[in-house]
Amino acid sequence: MNMKTISWSKSKLVLLGSVLFLSSFFFGGQVLAAPLPVTSPTISNITTTTLLLNWVWNNGTETSYSVSSSLDGVTWSTVSSTITPTTTVSFPIVVLYPNTSYRFKVWSHENAAQSTSTDFGPVYTSSTAPGTPQITNVSTSSVTVTWASSTNSNLTVYTL
Repeated sequence: MNMKTISWSKSKLVLLGSVLFLSSFFFGGQVLAAPLPVTSPTISNITTTTLLLNWVWNNGTETSYSVSSSLDGVTWSTVSSTITPTTTVSFPIVVLYPNTSYRFKVWSHENAAQSTSTDFGPVYTSSTAPGTPQITNVSTSSVTVTWASSTNSNLTVYTL
C-alpha cells in the first residue's frame, strides 16, 4: 500500500491509499487536537439482556460520545453516536443475549475530532436460570437430579 506523510502546520497528515488520517483536526479555520479519551471505565448492572457502561467526563470540551459493540473483538457495530456529555455517564446497553461475551469501545468527540477509544470488557451477560430441579431415584448411595434446559450455551456449568 502506498503511504505518504505530509507536514502541515505543526500537524501530521498521513495519506494511506485514498484515505487521509490527521493527528490534529482542521475545523472552522483552526486546528483542533483530538479530545481526551473517557476515563474510569466500568460495567455494572449486568443482567441476562442488559448492562450499563459507566465512565467519567474529562471536563474537556467534548461535544458527544459514541459507543460500538462486538461479540468477537474484530467486527464492531455502532450502538450510539450521539451521547451527550455529563459529569458521569451511565449508558444502558439493551437487547443483549444471555450468557454471551461482549466488548465495547467508547470515543469522545469534539466537533470533527475523535479521541482514541476506551475499551470495556470482555464481559458476560448473566445466564438464564434452568428449570426447577426434580429429584428422583433416591437411595442411600445416589440420587438423580434433572432439570429443563435453559437458553445458555452447552458450556454452562451448573453447581448443585
